[in-house]
Amino acid sequence: MKFGQHFRYIVLELLAIFSVLTTMLDSGGELGLRTFGLLLLGALFWRRPTFSLSKSMLFGWFVILLLLVPATMRSAFQGIEIKNIVVWIYPFLSFPLIYLIAKSSAIAERSFINAGFIFAIIIVLLFVGRITGNDTLMWLNDILTSKASGFFNQKQVFFEDAMPVVYFQGTLSLVFVSVLAVGKKCYFRYAVMLLALILAPSRFGVTVSLVSASTIIFLSLGNPTKQFFAGLSLVAAFFFALAVLPGSFNEIFSNESHGSRVRLGHFHSVMNDVDADPTIALIGAGPGTSFYSEGFDEYTDNIEISQLELVRKYGILFFFGLAIFFLVLVTSLWRVGRQYMAVALISQFVVATSNPVLLSSSFILFLSMALSEVEDAK
Repeated sequence: MKFGQHFRYIVLELLAIFSVLTTMLDSGGELGLRTFGLLLLGALFWRRPTFSLSKSMLFGWFVILLLLVPATMRSAFQGIEIKNIVVWIYPFLSFPLIYLIAKSSAIAERSFINAGFIFAIIIVLLFVGRITGNDTLMWLNDILTSKASGFFNQKQVFFEDAMPVVYFQGTLSLVFVSVLAVGKKCYFRYAVMLLALILAPSRFGVTVSLVSASTIIFLSLGNPTKQFFAGLSLVAAFFFALAVLPGSFNEIFSNESHGSRVRLGHFHSVMNDVDADPTIALIGAGPGTSFYSEGFDEYTDNIEISQLELVRKYGILFFFGLAIFFLVLVTSLWRVGRQYMAVALISQFVVATSNPVLLSSSFILFLSMALSEVEDAK
């Protein structure tokens, strides 16, 4: 490869990494980086355009967008501002463009893994800055707090003493990317991402990442004897974790934990709204609408359980449409030999029960890349 071509390749790869990083880092769009990242993705696509769209994908996503229409119209008729509607449907509308970009090979698995690695380093550095009181990192922490781009306080999590919280809205994107890193045998990057999930902290994210990574390693062994001993090791590791971090697992799985009480409160409140107006279950209350949640004890336009929030906003028909699309994609990945990516997508769907990641641009980015992998493998 000539120097000019090599230099151009490096520049394009850095731009691809940066575009993915900004999408994960600014998942909610509060910092203005998400829009910039999408524009950068568009520029990458324009640099190397590919207009090959799968007819089945196009039809499937068109149906999903049609199912968005009733909920969107309902919001408009209720007087919800256009900007508050667009911010919620924007990830779904942007899917065809993002898929085309992924299809053009301007952005690939390595871009996601490297972007996740940098994202993890940022979280670790901010955590260290909180511990050491570094002026520059504390200043950055204050900016992030003022922009409401996540949670940057302190919390009692793994130990008796409270620890700093460095939790971006897109932190759980690291679950998908970390599992992807294991599938590509980037173990050091995986270790750094796992450390970031621990420090963020996200106990559920750590648990899902470890289980998913272990599953991929188990599947890759092939030899039944190796799989048997690997399985024994996983069981031993699980019981060791139960012994070392009993409070953490109790917080994740117990109905008496604070997190579980909040989520149960969300569920009860959504069910109350559905009882009062059954049409919500069918077509949704609409993007941008607020409701009273017992979980937060206040009005909110978004809740932590992604699957339930999709039903509340867009209705059960839209949720089933998206779920079928997701299931077909995961099955297709498995059939074409991309089991590690299928496991990564499933892991992201699982963590969505504790964080609204299914409504994010990051998730749409992951779907786009996965679909591109399926098409390329055929």
